[in-house]
This record gives sequence, structure tokens and C-alpha cells, in this order.
Amino acid sequence: MGELKRAQSRIRERSAPGPDGVPNLALKLAIAARPDIFLEVYTTYLETGVFPSSWKRQRLVLLPKPGKPPDEPSSYRPLCMLDTAGKILERIICDRLEAFAERPGGLSERQYGFREG
Repeated sequence: MGELKRAQSRIRERSAPGPDGVPNLALKLAIAARPDIFLEVYTTYLETGVFPSSWKRQRLVLLPKPGKPPDEPSSYRPLCMLDTAGKILERIICDRLEAFAERPGGLSERQYGFREG
């Protein structure tokens, strides 16, 4: 439950939704109202090792770079919008991996890149 609540607290409410169209605020409020349902869903995915294919879909948005000619592909920055429900599962997995790597016997003390701090 703690992992779910930490992941839910990191949802940005004003970010654009992914392909499912569910606003981030709506998902955040739904998790707050019924965390038991979401906990069961995420626990099932973690136990079975399944990451739903629908959460792997993305919506591509091309943002124009200021001052660049609009007829060149390099004038746009690609942005891939993912479903927030999938981002929550990714956050839980990432937090678990970081905790595993940072425990004694995990990463070497000489490993500085790709670590927090």
C-alpha cells in the first residue's frame, strides 16, 4: 500500500493524459478513494510479471522548436504520451529496483553514474 501511495503522490495533476484519455487528476482521486482495488490490480501484475500491452501504447505529439522552419523534421521535439496507470506500475517497479540496488551488496560504492545524488 505504501508503494502505491508514493507512486500516486507523484502523479502530476496537470499533465496531459495518455491514449486512454483518463485525466491524471481523475486517476489520482480514484486511487485515493479506492486504493484496495488498485492495490489488487498492481499486485496481480507484479506477481504474474505481466505489463498490459495497452499501457505500452503511446500517443506521439510533435512539439515545434521555436525559431525553426516548420518544414524540417528536426524542427520538432517528439513527445510520447503514455497512460498514467502504466506509469504508476513503472514507478513501483523502479522504486523496487532502486531499493534492491542500493542495499548492502547491491551496486559497488564506486558506482556513481545512474544513481540518486
